[in-house]
Amino acid sequence: MFAQNGAGGMVASWLVREGRPLADQPVVFLGSEGETAVLAPDMAGFRRVLADGFSPHEAFYGRDEPDGRHAAEAIVEAAAREFPNFEAAVEALLI
Repeated sequence: MFAQNGAGGMVASWLVREGRPLADQPVVFLGSEGETAVLAPDMAGFRRVLADGFSPHEAFYGRDEPDGRHAAEAIVEAAAREFPNFEAAVEALLI
């Protein structure tokens, strides 16, 4: 875990790529209400999401007002496709 929002949601590196450095691990969101999402495939992608003006919360929920397609949206969508079982993996830890 390396970040937390005011509501208690956390951002973390998910150590799922065995033998790969921390910077190459996917970045995930664990919300205070049980929400889970892969935000980026790696730290470079997550930095791009932030540089595009998205908070982790916005990356997960989207923005209320669409203002054009951002690179951040494409990064989040690609990460979700690459790791479709993240929510199930988190739930398995809770049982």
